[in-house]
Amino acid sequence: MEKRLLIIDDEPRLTLSFKVLFENRGFWVQTASNGYDAIEFFKKYPFKVVLSDIQMDGMDGIELMHALKQIDPCVQIIFLTGYASIENAANALKQNNVFEYLEKPVKNMNHLYKIIEQAEKRYDIEHSLITQKEKNKNEFAIFKDIFDSMEAIVYVSDMQTHELLYTNKKFLETLGYDDPLDLEGLKCWQVIQKGQTAPCPFCTNKRLIQPDGNPGEPFEWEFRNTLNHRWYSIVDKAIEWNDKRIVRLETAFDITEKKEHEKIFREFEKAIETSKKFESIGTLAGGVAHDFNNTLSTIMGNINLAQLSCSENETQEYLRIAEKGIIQAKGISSKLIMFAKGGRPLKEKTDIEKLILQILEKNLDPEKITHSFESDSIPGSFYADQDQLKTAIENILQNSVESMDDCGRIDIAIRYLEQLQRTPRVSIIISDSGCGISREHLDMIFNPYFTTKPLGSRKSTGLGLSIAWSIVARHGGNIDIESTVKKGTTAHIFLPIFSKKMESRTQ
Repeated sequence: MEKRLLIIDDEPRLTLSFKVLFENRGFWVQTASNGYDAIEFFKKYPFKVVLSDIQMDGMDGIELMHALKQIDPCVQIIFLTGYASIENAANALKQNNVFEYLEKPVKNMNHLYKIIEQAEKRYDIEHSLITQKEKNKNEFAIFKDIFDSMEAIVYVSDMQTHELLYTNKKFLETLGYDDPLDLEGLKCWQVIQKGQTAPCPFCTNKRLIQPDGNPGEPFEWEFRNTLNHRWYSIVDKAIEWNDKRIVRLETAFDITEKKEHEKIFREFEKAIETSKKFESIGTLAGGVAHDFNNTLSTIMGNINLAQLSCSENETQEYLRIAEKGIIQAKGISSKLIMFAKGGRPLKEKTDIEKLILQILEKNLDPEKITHSFESDSIPGSFYADQDQLKTAIENILQNSVESMDDCGRIDIAIRYLEQLQRTPRVSIIISDSGCGISREHLDMIFNPYFTTKPLGSRKSTGLGLSIAWSIVARHGGNIDIESTVKKGTTAHIFLPIFSKKMESRTQ
């Protein structure tokens, strides 16, 4: 654009002199004797610099300056002022709206030319900044539309103050906000996380900046949000914001369902592995039990013959003790056979709450073990082999009691679990205050004869949990054990609820 200059002064001789001087310098000059005419000229022609008097009739220079700034905020105003209006010019300078002021009459025109040249450069800089800001704003509007259409949480935060600068539509919906203005001035850690009183200890800001201060590579991570307890796959990237500062752009995709599927798959793999292991052990146990029974039968037959042919009381007592031991050994053998073959559950309609209460009354000494019991209402009918299920639950209770050295607390609950497009289940939860099980032993507790107790302190055969697992598995269910050393153990028994019609098809 050619050099243009608007001169406003109510002294015609002064404006004419300036017009001649500046035109000789190559300027296109427009003059006005009052502020109103100046505004009309300014609207019609673009001017970077305006040279104006302050003291004028109708509209003074200060009022004119504000009016021109409304039309073009970048315009540079140079005031010409007499002694009486220096104070006004100084006040205008304080407002940062005036480029410079000169006293009349101007004694050094070269100085004035230099000031106007500097004012033009200032105009170009400010105009460029505004243009770039507007460009950035328009570009961000495009990105905003893209971010708002994404099924992912997107936000931008200041890397120094952690202040939220932008949040997309999904962010607002997920965290329950209607208007982004509701988040104005808030920190990211105040809005996204729960119970934070300072920036998150896991904040990735330091990972996003290179040693020279420039943005680095994106950082990918997974995290379970403390506010809504959902899992997210997160990509953080340091970027240059529209005001040139470096900020953090975070994009978070909800992967909760994926995590749940992975957990189910791991549990399924574990169940398959356990099932194969138990099948192998069961085959061995069944063979050993069969041979063991045959041997015991031979020994028992000979003991009975000895009892018939011997009349000595002392010898008879020894034979009775031997016979008792054989009967006990046959009981262990029967448990091995139950674990190996189990027998098909003969399911019948069962009041699970009544069955559990009977088991608790029979197996818990109220003087040593305190307990609580609660139960959900179970819709429809629940079918189970009551004798087998009773054995499984009693075996788990026995382990709980032994873990507390026969003194402590057990909490039992029955929960109804309704599942979308899947068979509903009953969950029997048994929690004790015992010694707990270490993580290294947790995967081994269903192995036959596995125990962490010293040999001399064993109170059971070590088959209880194995038999419980076998019975529950044959009912179409599974057992999940959670335990913390010195805090206790919780057993979750999951059993499917079949209708009688469905049950007849599964048998």
